[in-house]
Amino acid sequence: MSVTSGSPVGVRYIDHTPRCPTTLTGRLAWLREVAGGEPIPTALHFEDVEPESVLGSPKATPEFRRYIEKVQTRSGDGRFVYPFRASLLEFSRGGDRPRPFSARVIAEVVRSGYDWERVADRLKWPHEAFELFLYGALGLFAGAYTVR
Repeated sequence: MSVTSGSPVGVRYIDHTPRCPTTLTGRLAWLREVAGGEPIPTALHFEDVEPESVLGSPKATPEFRRYIEKVQTRSGDGRFVYPFRASLLEFSRGGDRPRPFSARVIAEVVRSGYDWERVADRLKWPHEAFELFLYGALGLFAGAYTVR
């Protein structure tokens, strides 16, 4: 949070927007900080199928079910239990402009261990173009990130 004085009469305005680093390395470090504490399950499904599934969908592990269903769960003080995932979901879906592709790219960078070049290669993007895209996407996401 920063305080600025932009009024000729000395009124101070408080800026509540999060500070976003100005380099890709800094933005990736910020991403690691906000996403790093949220566990990603390694086992997604059992070998058997869901009992209610007409299509024969594989049965999800309890950890994976919590991972996909509890995104917007809040604790007693109103904070998200999983703020990174809740913010990423909101960034993908809504506000004034949904950004599902940007959200998928950010999630993929997290899943890759923050190795954006590997993600660029997998998506067949030139590194220079992907670097610019990711820099912008992380800047927009930083503005959407919230713990409440």
